[in-house]
Amino acid sequence: MPGCRQLAQDAMERDEEPGVDRPTQATGSFLASLLLYFWAWGLMSPQTIQKITDAVMKDLDRMQGPGGQAVRAEIAALAKLGTSGDYANHVNRDLNTYLGTSKLSLTTVPMPLESDAATGAGAAATINQLMLLPHVLFAAVGNFFPKAWEQLVCPSRERLTEFWTNMAGSPQLKGT
Repeated sequence: MPGCRQLAQDAMERDEEPGVDRPTQATGSFLASLLLYFWAWGLMSPQTIQKITDAVMKDLDRMQGPGGQAVRAEIAALAKLGTSGDYANHVNRDLNTYLGTSKLSLTTVPMPLESDAATGAGAAATINQLMLLPHVLFAAVGNFFPKAWEQLVCPSRERLTEFWTNMAGSPQLKGT
């Protein structure tokens, strides 16, 4: 069996042939061929390839069970982004539409920047930096994901009361 580099080379050679869409003879897998191509060109790490292929194996197992149609539908929806990749400039838009509106809102904060490369020798500039404020994150988790909130942050009213009792007199809660 050929090694990984040979499989990646096969993928690159196929990519040079317009309109050819077939897996390597050795693997028979479109996914393996694509992943090896990305790895060979330095676009994907071996660790990322392993995580993706592990997820594929888990999905293949799930597809055998009662939730198989849902797994296939979710993968198909992602595969169809940008009209199945024909319109690469629409993939991000379609992905955002598929995911829906974010439950989190980012805050724009002006940040001073001093850099020789950005604006000239020793010049200062102000850029807008997006920031996720902690209270916004906690509010979103509490409002939109109550089970996660209960499991990770506040398992019961008693624990909440205990927390605030323990925080009484804390210098962290004193105003300036």
